[in-house]
Amino acid sequence: MKRLVMALLAVSLSFAVVASAGCQKKVDVTSGTRTICTYGEVISEDVDTIKVPADKAGGYRVAAVTRTCDRHRKLETLYAAAQLDITKNDLIAARAKLAQIVTSDGGFKRAQQQLEQIDAKKKPAPDTGGAQATTKPGTGSKPTTSAPGPAPVPSPGGTNPTGPVESLLRWAPTSLTGYAGTPPVLDATSMSRQYRPGATSKTASLVIAAEQFRDATSAKNALGSQVKTHYSRDASTVSVNGHSAYFGTDGRRFAVLSFTDGAVMVVVEMAQAPDQQAGLRDELVAVVKQLP
Repeated sequence: MKRLVMALLAVSLSFAVVASAGCQKKVDVTSGTRTICTYGEVISEDVDTIKVPADKAGGYRVAAVTRTCDRHRKLETLYAAAQLDITKNDLIAARAKLAQIVTSDGGFKRAQQQLEQIDAKKKPAPDTGGAQATTKPGTGSKPTTSAPGPAPVPSPGGTNPTGPVESLLRWAPTSLTGYAGTPPVLDATSMSRQYRPGATSKTASLVIAAEQFRDATSAKNALGSQVKTHYSRDASTVSVNGHSAYFGTDGRRFAVLSFTDGAVMVVVEMAQAPDQQAGLRDELVAVVKQLP
């Protein structure tokens, strides 16, 4: 299934026009370097805002440098060791490592799923898949640099994000009641943001994704072929914020509330403990009510 997967934003430039009588038009540009973990978190930022002539603005940008942070490097080591324990049938040792991983990052690779399987007296299949794909609904925290999909597409003149993806960001605000957002993952026409649930949240994870299509018909067709096909259980329609939204689950852990707004398709996905995903409908509606 196409899951609205996006490679990490590589270059960004924001500017605001500042004009004064008798002077050449100037703009505020941001320039510098932003270091981002391969799992989506901003590690450090050395960015300044300066005024430059408008015709020179295209030469300034914020360059993104991607590397794995120390915390996730340790989690990768623990995860690899846990997979080896599973291969050796040492589920006690594997569980201890997986529990440590989940405490640090509940969406890390398949750690949560494997932990639940062990607690259910089942042996999980060891994860031998190597590098993971970009973060997307239903997969939790995964590296963002090894996805086989398209790389970010800078806009002409060095500005990024602009065009469709800039407007898509409004569907995934930095924070929502009960949730804290991580940096968004973007490409030219798609956007997704993962949120960390607060202590009182009823869900294990939240992801909001949006994609710009050619027209409204294409967006509606995508909702039918992508969302309804893969979240076909417990299907119903919900009216929220003037949108006729589709609710469905995958019959295992994940539930979505999805709708179209013109040529844009928005998917809000949550995860819960196995066989409890159908109860996420009210929680999903509460989140969508905070969106435009």
